[in-house]
Amino acid sequence: MGRFLQTPNLPEGKVTLCVMSGKHPRFCKALETLGVEVLPAGPSPNLPGPVASHGDLQLCHLGGADLLVEPGAPGLGAALARRNFRFPGNCPPAGKEYPNDVPLGLLLLAPFCFGNLPAAAPDALEYLRQRGWDLVHVRQGYAKCSTVIAGKDIAITADKGLWKALSRRGIDCLLIQPGDILLEGYDTGFLGGCCGLIAPKALAFTGSLDRYREGEKVRRFLEGHGVRVVALSNGPMVDIGGILPLMEE
Repeated sequence: MGRFLQTPNLPEGKVTLCVMSGKHPRFCKALETLGVEVLPAGPSPNLPGPVASHGDLQLCHLGGADLLVEPGAPGLGAALARRNFRFPGNCPPAGKEYPNDVPLGLLLLAPFCFGNLPAAAPDALEYLRQRGWDLVHVRQGYAKCSTVIAGKDIAITADKGLWKALSRRGIDCLLIQPGDILLEGYDTGFLGGCCGLIAPKALAFTGSLDRYREGEKVRRFLEGHGVRVVALSNGPMVDIGGILPLMEE
């Protein structure tokens, strides 16, 4: 199985276990062919229907074996407990309306935590505060979903507020235009919800950058940082709530 990722979202080796939405089994199967075990997130009755299975709204990895799980996702919590993950606090039940659906929508890019702090799970903030994380308030509650994490100091977002906050803290952040991402029930999704690192320099996307209108810009940026793109399909980008790496070789 491997070891727990010590730093959230940033594997140091090949990822062996991740969480992602079970609503799109073709993406799960594509990852499994690459040797990554997938724990599928089922729908939480507490979340809005179109995003009820989104991993980045059900789970916040705090580092190592520690994480918080939205209480409407007991199956996911039980599966993680069987793999010896720990739950050092509680998450309030999510709600159907924004910002009540984002208690776990924090973007963790060590040593910074970005998010709409009044809407965040208090136990998550306290855990991070005690361990010296710098908590940064931004208006965007979907901070994790809004941002592509491509490395320790490498990110991509279409949210100008997040772009400014990340850039001011020394993170090379590419600002892209919103849109052209499929998310059932919404006009568009977020690019961060279409991807996740599966190795230190390998970023998996649900779709092909050739089918995404900002794809060439994103490709050039990632190549400039030595990050390899892994396409899980030849189709358009689909926001599934991200690929959340938890264990690695």
